[in-house]
Amino acid sequence: MKLDHLINEIRNNEPNPAEVEQAAARVRARLFPQSVLVNADSAEPTGAIRDCAGFVSLIPAHLAGTLDASRKMLLEVHTRECINCRKALAEARHGARQVIEFRPRKSAAAPYAPWAIAASVLFVAGSAAWVGYRQFPSLAGGARATVEVVDGALYKVSGSALTPLAPGAELAENDVVRTARNSAAILRLNDGSKVEVNQRAQLSVTRSLKGSTVHLAMGNIIVEAAKQRSGALTVTTADCNVEVKGTVFAVDAGTKGSRVAVVEGTVWVDHGTKHEVLKRGDSTATAADMGRVPIHEEFEWSRKSAQYAKLLTDFSELNRQIAAIPPAGLRYTSNLLGLLPADVVAVAAIPNIGNTLSQASQIFHERLKSSQTLAAWWNSYPPAKRADFERTIHQLETASAYLGEEIVLALPGGSNNAPIVLARLVRPGLDAFLRAQLPPSAEVDKHMRFDNDLFIAAADPAALTALSGGFKATPLYQRLSGSYQQGAGWLFGADLARVMPGKAPVAGFFDARFFIAESRTLAGNTENRASVTFARDRQGVAAWLSVPGPMGSLEYVSPDAGFAASMLMKNPAVIVDDMMGMLTPANGTAPDAGNIALRQEIASAFGGEVTVALDGPLLPFPSWKIAAEVYYPDRLQSAISRTVADFNAKGANERTGALKLTQTDVEGRTFYRLQFEKVPFEADWTYTDGYWLAAANQELVIRAIQNRQSGFTLSKSAAFKAQLPHDASTNFSGVVYHNLGPTLAPIMGLLGVDNTPAPGKKGDTPHVICFWAQSDRIDVATMGNIFDLDIQSLLGMSGSGPLKMLGQATGGLMPQMQQRTKQPAPARGNEAR
Repeated sequence: MKLDHLINEIRNNEPNPAEVEQAAARVRARLFPQSVLVNADSAEPTGAIRDCAGFVSLIPAHLAGTLDASRKMLLEVHTRECINCRKALAEARHGARQVIEFRPRKSAAAPYAPWAIAASVLFVAGSAAWVGYRQFPSLAGGARATVEVVDGALYKVSGSALTPLAPGAELAENDVVRTARNSAAILRLNDGSKVEVNQRAQLSVTRSLKGSTVHLAMGNIIVEAAKQRSGALTVTTADCNVEVKGTVFAVDAGTKGSRVAVVEGTVWVDHGTKHEVLKRGDSTATAADMGRVPIHEEFEWSRKSAQYAKLLTDFSELNRQIAAIPPAGLRYTSNLLGLLPADVVAVAAIPNIGNTLSQASQIFHERLKSSQTLAAWWNSYPPAKRADFERTIHQLETASAYLGEEIVLALPGGSNNAPIVLARLVRPGLDAFLRAQLPPSAEVDKHMRFDNDLFIAAADPAALTALSGGFKATPLYQRLSGSYQQGAGWLFGADLARVMPGKAPVAGFFDARFFIAESRTLAGNTENRASVTFARDRQGVAAWLSVPGPMGSLEYVSPDAGFAASMLMKNPAVIVDDMMGMLTPANGTAPDAGNIALRQEIASAFGGEVTVALDGPLLPFPSWKIAAEVYYPDRLQSAISRTVADFNAKGANERTGALKLTQTDVEGRTFYRLQFEKVPFEADWTYTDGYWLAAANQELVIRAIQNRQSGFTLSKSAAFKAQLPHDASTNFSGVVYHNLGPTLAPIMGLLGVDNTPAPGKKGDTPHVICFWAQSDRIDVATMGNIFDLDIQSLLGMSGSGPLKMLGQATGGLMPQMQQRTKQPAPARGNEAR
């Protein structure tokens, strides 16, 4: 740059010796007047000291040691404060220094006029400032926010003073404002965002390179965040950070904690060590005891409450209609898997969902015509964003029409493991369509193949001709082909031993060989299954789970339970051995032999079946319950007594007090109670029908026995059975059940909170996860659609159409997969173009 060139020339200039000497003479003349120099060896000057010249006249006497003490002190004090006199003293003491006057050296190049240099500097600085202002609005000075609307009273808080603010007032960095009771206000941030402030709320606004930050000390606000050019808008409370880039959300900062609710867009919430991503209709709270409230209540106080409620309702209905679209049909054969090469180590076989997405897009545009609120939301998106959405749907509709019912993505093994995309061609023209859409740099003929009714895409051109069919002879193919016998939906399989040779895919699963996962929908019911197959009989942690069998302990859980987990264990004593082996290397010392023996004695008393449940109210104490099969009740009770005695003997119980173990007889049954002296905790248990039944209090234990006798059990409830997989199995190795909605309802009522699900969100319905263990495999199954399609999914594909996805799948060798068509797909609906 020219400015850098000028600076270098200035640095390299050499001063003129004659001019340097002239400058030094001028400095000496100014520092040492002729009268002082002539009388340098004279006696001490007398008279009043009026200026620096007077102090300079004292220097010769000071150096000669003839200056009186008072004047010496004055001179020393003055020279410490006056730079010129201090230099004169140094010159007189050490001699004059050579002062070099700076003089630019004449260059052979044409000289730059001072005005040209100044203009260049101003231009560079001005350009940098403009770019910084456009790209980083936070660098601009001025107000951080402007008061736009005041309904009631809004005050600026400064120490003990409260200053009323009117519309048009500006808030500077860290200015604190507070709304009065029955008041509200709207602030406009300098990035265009709006903050609606409810009564008794207090906040301030700051700005940095990352964007504007609203510091909410207390109260409710609703933020309409503007689209950010760079950075993000942040709202901070005492216990969470909320970060957005153009969305509508509410934040409530209260005494118990903070709650965040989203009506539009995506919000990132950090609180403690937890990170959550919230979308439309979602909400979260920072405190575990803060109950859920209907999301519309978070916006009821707003001027736009009706608009927000209507938008949520419209999206709820829209997503309901999209979710009701029938999924792609099941496939009972595959004419693609058998074509893959033998070195494939992972395969994903998915249905062609182009028609499903087309129906979803049609529903969306029909809703735009009938809902002004939804149309206004859609039109708020930039035209380019809406065009990307239309283009993506158009690409999917067009491309999927050329392809068959199945698309396969395969991952070969080895060092060159670039994926392969494979599909059947049901009509000609896909090659012409792709060539019309892709730039010449995409090299369609090099990375894609269209012949023999096949479409193949791969990053490695050699893979286009590597379809040897050798995959049919592999064990992975045999396992995948079995899924087609019952109908395949979404299917994934991996040879774990070849994907990660020599490594355990999951801790403790060292012999895991194959992983198969599938999801299929039949008669409106979606079932998801996964299985891990081992190279030999299960070892270590993988061997803890026993083969399927009856679960009598589950009968001690009532249908009102909020949570229950039941499992069959191979050998409790072996589990204790494995756990001790895991803990030994952690601290480098072996566990105490006496403790190990005691734990082994306790474990050996059990039979291997256990159920843990939350069965009852959460207040004042959680109603936990444990039912475990026990073979030797006397041995177990003796081991518990010894454990209590050992704990009390150690004496390390200042906070809890001693453990007390007591027993009582109720109607011929013996009940045991274990409790601390100083801590309000107890555990009650009894032995019944071969089970050790323990709970948070004796009443829960008695009720569990009565429920089992009357048949009022979870395993016999309709809600539980409706969530079980539709197969021929009669038993399980493990079951996890949850239905926390009714359990939390009483707490919500005490807090005055309505536990009705928010618009567009499902309540917590009963859900069951089942496990089966065989000698060399573990299977898992659950009901429910894990591929729910909604409008957020469709919009999320905007700008990442199938052509870009194809480029990524084939190794990213076609990064510029952008349409070359001059016009986007025709608009449908009433959105503005």
